[in-house]
Amino acid sequence: MRILRRPDFSVTRRRALALGAAAGGLTLAARHAGAVVRLDITEGNFQPLPIAIPTFFGGADSDNDTAVGVTQIITANLKGSGLFLPIDPAAFLEKLASVDNVPNFPNWRTINAQALVTGRITRQSDGRLKAEFRLWDVLAGQQLAGQQYFTTPDNWRRIAHIISDAIYERLTGEKGYFDTRIVFIDETGPKERRIKRLAIMDQDGANVRYLTRGDELVLTPRFSPSTQEITYMAYGQGDPRVYLLNIETGQREVVGNFPGMSFAPRFSPDGQSVIMSLQEGSNANLFIMDLRSKSTTRLTNTPAIDTAPSYAPDGSQICFESDRGGHPQIYVMPAAGGTIQSIEADVVLVSVGRRAQTRGIGLEDAGVVIDERDHIQVDGMLRTQNPHIWAAGDCIGGLQLAHLASAEADRAVENALDHHVMPMDRTVVPSCIYTHPEIAHV
Repeated sequence: MRILRRPDFSVTRRRALALGAAAGGLTLAARHAGAVVRLDITEGNFQPLPIAIPTFFGGADSDNDTAVGVTQIITANLKGSGLFLPIDPAAFLEKLASVDNVPNFPNWRTINAQALVTGRITRQSDGRLKAEFRLWDVLAGQQLAGQQYFTTPDNWRRIAHIISDAIYERLTGEKGYFDTRIVFIDETGPKERRIKRLAIMDQDGANVRYLTRGDELVLTPRFSPSTQEITYMAYGQGDPRVYLLNIETGQREVVGNFPGMSFAPRFSPDGQSVIMSLQEGSNANLFIMDLRSKSTTRLTNTPAIDTAPSYAPDGSQICFESDRGGHPQIYVMPAAGGTIQSIEADVVLVSVGRRAQTRGIGLEDAGVVIDERDHIQVDGMLRTQNPHIWAAGDCIGGLQLAHLASAEADRAVENALDHHVMPMDRTVVPSCIYTHPEIAHV
């Protein structure tokens, strides 16, 4: 799953918001002056900022439902960030008469609101939707931000996300993330006929849209940092190929018509090129393709498997995985090619896997022996030291594989019921081989 921060919407999306001069600031005179509300996160027990978000006004009765929806999304976004605590509207002491009026700040200080958001949604004569909001510093009694936007009515959810971002940035000093989208692989169907489709949605789970039909295996989607494009790997009738997909138009093209398999694509930070791994016999090497000229540059040429390349944020270096040293290891090289260095460390912190939770649930009292790794001790028949208790799966140790646990459970039940009693033979249960890219699934 990958997350895209939408670029400046006034330029990048064909149906985006028409801001122009109409998106200028909105300002009302303040009554007081004082310290400006600011969020400073300096320790773990941070307390979210109390913020009041009354329901936005509707320019007409027909606009009220949209105004309510926009308010709900803004509230959910800010609350979900963990930095803000929206106040229950039932506690509000003031019923605002208009977004154009300065609030009565003592009423909002009484309910401990430190920030206040007011807004209005109005349908224009040309059919466009006008959204405006103001952000108030309740403690200082002054306006912190004010803005208005124009868009098509079907884009009202995005308006709410953009307003959320503006509020978030003004109060935290950091760019908001609410006006973002997520590209992911959607899996449906029974386990023997799984269908994988490339899909996209807003960061809050709304507006899910499928980008592929599901007639081919799709993997490793990556967003372009500068355009509305996605690069991903697809496995159809032939070898896996890296594709470039325009989100808005649906136009798809192969990133280079290379012999053999291409996989693990990544955009460069400027979005002008794609780096990927290309199979050459039993080896795989790294190549860069310029998306404008379609020219290809080889970066590595070794009898090894070089894969999973990724750019540094400034685009100056590339890191990748390779078994050129005899075992998989991370390497770094200049983005234009050159000296390759391995990344070494004295200590590596690894946090993977699972641990059985077998203590404190009464097993010891029942005569079940648990070892120092919290695994239940069983014999070859999967029976514990208590002859009436059998165990199977991750809690008895060994490979933590779902299909192995299922086979052990079947054998434990058979033995417990004295039906086809026999020891557990793990040599007849296949192990799994995990590959990157994924070429099959169980």
